[in-house]
Amino acid sequence: MSSDAKSASSLLKSYLNVKDEIDFRKTKSESDQLGFTHYTYQQYYNNVKIEFGVYKVHSKSGEIKTMNGDYFDIQLSNVSPILSKETAFESAIKSVGAEHYMWEFPDAAKEMDNYKKPEGELVILPADFNDLKEARLAYKFDIFATEPISRGEIYVDANNGAILFYNAIIKHVEHFGHIGESNHESNPFHLENAGNSIPDIQTLI
Repeated sequence: MSSDAKSASSLLKSYLNVKDEIDFRKTKSESDQLGFTHYTYQQYYNNVKIEFGVYKVHSKSGEIKTMNGDYFDIQLSNVSPILSKETAFESAIKSVGAEHYMWEFPDAAKEMDNYKKPEGELVILPADFNDLKEARLAYKFDIFATEPISRGEIYVDANNGAILFYNAIIKHVEHFGHIGESNHESNPFHLENAGNSIPDIQTLI
């Protein structure tokens, strides 16, 4: 880590007056044509990622110029889940209730940025989402259904299996249908909008 990044991480903790349990980890850095370096930091609580807790630090010539982002003051007594990922995954699938999912069609999944069946990630979902009264320990799953079509990040309570929040990735599809049984394995679905043309699915993700 560069000296800029180290000082930025320390400055974040000091500026935000965070608890000892809070940590900021650099996930990305990039420089622009104006000579600025932009660092992206992910917020963690007791080594568990805080979802949507991202802060950015902007520096030039070794001097920090500005900072911006979302910081969440988390208070959790325990970050050890009661449920397994497998049990939480079943809750996520049940909430979607689709007939088929993208991971059933490997060839099509490759075209969707090499989408794979989600393994689940343990995160902390801040209280700001879905009118939660307090932050929750959750499993996050990227569920891509093909019949009917939908894709979203589902947050499942890691202690009781409740669905806490759904973050849609595909925002809107007018119509969905199979191309035909003969092509179903290699091309499991097609999309049509109101004008009967077929949009590029990449524009919907």
